[in-house]
Amino acid sequence: MEKNFKFKTDIRVRYSETDMAGVVNNINFFRYFEIARTEYWRTAGIIVMDVLKRGLDVVMVHQECDYKQPVYFDEILEIGVRTGEIGDSSFTIDYRILRKATGEEVAAGKTVHVMLDVSSRKPCPAPDWARDILLNFENS
Repeated sequence: MEKNFKFKTDIRVRYSETDMAGVVNNINFFRYFEIARTEYWRTAGIIVMDVLKRGLDVVMVHQECDYKQPVYFDEILEIGVRTGEIGDSSFTIDYRILRKATGEEVAAGKTVHVMLDVSSRKPCPAPDWARDILLNFENS
């Protein structure tokens, strides 16, 4: 895993995630991103339910994935997650998925998220406390 991906988590490919050819179906990479992102935020100190209690929400507005190699049932994948760009109300999360046994990169992607005010459902500036948590986590 590249050294600039400080956070990593493992996922074992389940049978239900594969197609008739035994290859992981492409949509599952976005599920892997979501699982890893949730663990990343939790480890950094951001609990999604606590964000909602503060009257804020985080919504995804864009996602992309570059598939580099097929992945098969029962393989263990190592997913690196990091915060990319942080704007006024949006931020980018980057992902790298490696085949744990060999270290080969099998996929890379990113998601873009926007902070919303729950009552108005309109974008709002990301609060300083959230920025500080992510920046401190990435720079520690």
